[in-house]
Amino acid sequence: MLKRLFMLVNLSLLLFITSTGNTETFNLLNGWNLLSSRVEIDVSSVFGDKDKFISIWKWVINENNKTWAVYLPGMNTQAYADAKGFSVLTTISPGEGFWINSYGSNLVEIQGEEVDDGKIVLTEGWNLKGLRSGDSITVSEVFSDTDKFISVWKWVVEGPTSTWAVFIPSHEDKGAQYAQTKGFKPLSTIEPGEGFWVNAGTATDLTVELPPIVGKVSEVLGKGDKNSYKPLAGATVYINGKDIGKTDSLGKFETEEYSGDSVTIKVELSGYITFDETVPLPESKQIYIFLQKEDTKSTTLEKTSLSKIAFGPQKPTPKVITSSDGSTSLHITNMKLEKDITVSVTPYKALNLIVGIKKLNELNLGKSLTILGGGFVNMVDSEGNPITNEQCGFSGQVTPSTNKILGKWTIEQVEKKLSDEEGIQLYLVSKQKDGWKKVGKAEVK
Repeated sequence: MLKRLFMLVNLSLLLFITSTGNTETFNLLNGWNLLSSRVEIDVSSVFGDKDKFISIWKWVINENNKTWAVYLPGMNTQAYADAKGFSVLTTISPGEGFWINSYGSNLVEIQGEEVDDGKIVLTEGWNLKGLRSGDSITVSEVFSDTDKFISVWKWVVEGPTSTWAVFIPSHEDKGAQYAQTKGFKPLSTIEPGEGFWVNAGTATDLTVELPPIVGKVSEVLGKGDKNSYKPLAGATVYINGKDIGKTDSLGKFETEEYSGDSVTIKVELSGYITFDETVPLPESKQIYIFLQKEDTKSTTLEKTSLSKIAFGPQKPTPKVITSSDGSTSLHITNMKLEKDITVSVTPYKALNLIVGIKKLNELNLGKSLTILGGGFVNMVDSEGNPITNEQCGFSGQVTPSTNKILGKWTIEQVEKKLSDEEGIQLYLVSKQKDGWKKVGKAEVK
């Protein structure tokens, strides 16, 4: 007998399964570390442990003078600063470089809102800075103007040794020979989180250009190990809500209009399930998006009689909505409906077609989750416009079922695992506007 996964849900539920600000991390080494941050740091809260940190320093530039600001954990910082003519360090802002003297190796995590605008604001003379973006920079590309920049310096720690790396734009070899004679290193790149000194010949405001996002949109063909892909031309792409155009004949798109370490991408193409998700940007800034065709088989549900609704729930009136391959269906009873709608269900072909799948761990269903299967339910009104349960006044009892299992699982293998191992549960979850929701349990029949 053909076995299927069954679960009791409402019409918006899609998936069957078993079983939060940014965080910046500093890996401090023993001794002096030259760092920067893209989030604001409350110095005494983050570096207040006197058993881990000796001192923290920032170069402060005011209108009339330049001096140090210092914080000494466990000591009277104010008295020390007053005696030396320094100021007390309380806050480190995004893009500011700072020194920290650490007792041994320490791991520090800071939560906050990251900046990502690529700005570097310099005054004439010495500036202690950090990057305000999540991308590394090539020093020769940013600081090559000899009229603006005298030298750039970074503190390099390699094992037990530490030294300076330097870039001098006015030298023919950009400071390589000078570095060798001093026992330094040539400076070529600066990474996010590193601090660096810039000796500027004049006040300068820089904006480091971010590399463009290059994406490709494809249709997934086949299943499991036999997947193949077809580029999709003419898909409309939105980045953070802005229409950046359509994909070309190779399914590609490109944009420089973004900021941050992640972007919200929406891709629309008639006849395909819309992709709409916030995705982290890889270092390469290359993104691959996969779309699946919507099932062409649909069922029209007619609105129920208002007179009957007034007298309470309808008698059971089974409606069955089935995918064209017969693998996945919705069985509806006790339905109330205020508008005519057309409904289709499309079984997912592959895991990478499930939008938002990486956020399933937010449900805290356990350390090990195995996604068995699922489908996309599409509802439109009489004019073909997307419509929600609330907009069409739907209520009722819905039982989704499928025998189309993702990956290498079979229904028989799922059933055996449930019988052989204790503590395993089948859940049904739904992707809603505010995230994934656990909405019921499943069973094998």
